[in-house]
Amino acid sequence: MTSIAIAGCTGRMGVALIHAAIAHDGVTSVIGSVRSDNLANASAQLGMFGINADHVQLTDDLAKLVKADAVIDFTQPEFTLDLAKRAAKKKVPFISGTTGL
Repeated sequence: MTSIAIAGCTGRMGVALIHAAIAHDGVTSVIGSVRSDNLANASAQLGMFGINADHVQLTDDLAKLVKADAVIDFTQPEFTLDLAKRAAKKKVPFISGTTGL
């Protein structure tokens, strides 16, 4: 069983990735990363796209992301580099679709 962390989970690709992860039998948990200033609104944002907040553990703590079995990133270049370094240090597979790198 696999846990997936999705950085930038309230964006278009993040929402698509959450839907795919929830639908996959092998994924046991989804951790969604949001900016601290958006954490309070993230559940409502995901709810507008048909995602029940019970299916995603929302966090603004990067340390929680690299505890997953894999990290998928769709954020901004500044954030991506920090997260990639953290994932490499923990030997967690890291996939980035961030534009502008």
